[in-house]
Formats: sequence, structure tokens, C-alpha cells
Amino acid sequence: MRSWFKAEDKASRYKVVFDKPPRQEPDDNVVDGPIIGNGDVRVVVSGEPERQRYWISRNDLWKPKRMLPGGSSCLFGGMDILIPALKDSSYYCEQQLYEGEMLSIFTSKSTIVTMRAWVAAMDNVLIVELSCEGQPVSVGTELWAQSCHGSHTQQGLANRVDWISRQYSGWDPDCSTQSSLAVHALTDTGNAFMLREKRPAIIVLSALTSSDTENCLNGAIRSVARASRSSIASLREVHNQWWSAFWAQSAMEIEDMLLDRLWHGSHYTTAQFEHLRAGGAFLVSGV
Repeated sequence: MRSWFKAEDKASRYKVVFDKPPRQEPDDNVVDGPIIGNGDVRVVVSGEPERQRYWISRNDLWKPKRMLPGGSSCLFGGMDILIPALKDSSYYCEQQLYEGEMLSIFTSKSTIVTMRAWVAAMDNVLIVELSCEGQPVSVGTELWAQSCHGSHTQQGLANRVDWISRQYSGWDPDCSTQSSLAVHALTDTGNAFMLREKRPAIIVLSALTSSDTENCLNGAIRSVARASRSSIASLREVHNQWWSAFWAQSAMEIEDMLLDRLWHGSHYTTAQFEHLRAGGAFLVSGV
């Protein structure tokens, strides 16, 4: 019988450390950046400290044709977090397996900015928690969609919520053909704000498709508009419980250190892909 302490001890041993920005996003095969996800939503991060790019994929967003290469899963787009003051800062990021999240620390001459990002285990929401030490810095967000032939995008602002929607037109009813992102920062000034010491900020992004709700754009906007620090705390509690239970059933004692590392790394990847919705694949280069 595995103990909770033992599972945490085993899974917490492995953290993937990045000391420079990833360079292989997008890529047809394997990305080289930190990854978080919940089986529906998958996120990989790239970019310099002053422009962190969150590539966002839904495993059920497909081109609406039944046969390859016409029909295939496709990248939606993503969100950039802009902090101009971090230009030329040092780069450090951890992909934390036990917690199912990533921790980034960017250090400039006058400021240290910390970002903790996670995709809620049981909700299609990306949370980015920001804090700083030192001089305050300005922060902004930008949504973007992957453009390609056969789809069209719309973008706008509704009640201080930025949104973007991408849709394919086609005949196949078996797959989601529309996806929407909406983002809202829990600050007094919306998605453009000053980050100051002892005043952490939270950016909330919802990623929905037409398989979640008939009007996924309105659903995404409502999801982030009603978000609060207390609701995020509740999502965090459920998220932590899910990952703790997952590792309680998945952690193993393997004497060979290489096999031990591969075992826990592969189970982390499996959890990212499949736990919320069966099947699906992560793609950061598809159109």
C-alpha cells in the first residue's frame, strides 16, 4: 500500500529545469518547453521573459473532414504575457510533476518576477499567478489565433474580457469546429496592470470548444468574468487533490534511476493527455 507521503516524495523528486527559453515551438514532433494540461487543454510555454507565449491546444478541435490530410487536429492559438521591464532578464523555469504546474522566475537588475501557471485539473481554465519583488512592472496580455486556410477568426472585448474565436466551416458533425479563448486579469484595471510587491495578480484564461457548449464564446467569456480569488482557490484545492490522488496510484519504487525517471515522466505526460477526456493529441504546429 503506497502512502501519500511516499508518493509525494517520489514524484516531487523530478522537476524538469529550463535555464534558457525553449526554441522548438511550434514543432511537428517534440516541443522543448514546459508542458501543463488536463486532457482537454494542453499548454506549452516559450518566449523570452518579456514576452512569455502560452501555446494552447484543445484535443477536440479538428479540421472538419473525415480523412487525412484534410481532417486533423489543429492548434488553436494562445496568449502572450508582456512585461517589457524584463528584457535581458535571467531565465529560469521548472516543470513540476507532482503539482502539475510550472514555475518561472525572471530576474532583472531591479525586479524579480515569479509566474506560477497551471491548467485546472477538472476545468478548462489556465491560471497564471504573478508576483514580484523590487520595482513594480507593467503587465499586459494579448490573445492570438493560428491562422490558416479553411478557418476564420474573430476577436473583441466584452466587459473588460478579451476574447478570440476560431472556427472551421465544414460538413462533418463528429468533431468540434469552433474554439474560443477568453482572458481576464483579476485586477482593478483589467488585462493591463501594474504588478507590485505584496500585491500578486492572477490571470484567468478559459479555453472552450463547441463540444463543451453550443456557444463556446459566451461560455468562455462568462467563465472568466465570474472568476474571483475565492473561486480560483477552490479550483486550486480540487487541482491539488486530483494530482495527489493520481500520484498516490502512480508512484513506483524503481531501483534503476533512469527507469524511475522515465516512469514518472511518462505518467505525467499521460495525465496531461487523457485524464479529463479520453484520447486526443497535443499539437503545436498544426494549422
